[in-house]
Amino acid sequence: MDGGSSPAWNPNGSELFFVTWRSTSKSCPTGPFCLHTVPVDLNHGPRIGVARRLFDFDNAVLSLQCSPMRCYEVSDDGMSFYAAKSVHPPRPRPIVTDIALVQNWFEELKAKVPSK
Repeated sequence: MDGGSSPAWNPNGSELFFVTWRSTSKSCPTGPFCLHTVPVDLNHGPRIGVARRLFDFDNAVLSLQCSPMRCYEVSDDGMSFYAAKSVHPPRPRPIVTDIALVQNWFEELKAKVPSK
């Protein structure tokens, strides 16, 4: 596992949930983000098991990835998650077709706003 963020304990204390990014994790192949779980045995260690991916998600639609705090909650039975879901689909990013290059802008600013 490559690490993660936004950790949350299962209320039963037997596993830890966390988020990874596709750009930094080999275990997040399809979505921009993935939610994982890893078993933890605190009675004999701690001993940490092998992490597994639960599901992929897009943070623009389902907000599970926040920083520096966690923005989801685990249900009391550890089988569900509570998070904010966008009611609007994410807008596509605009395509950049033009770039305006302003040269000598400081001199132009001085001419338009003379100092006193």
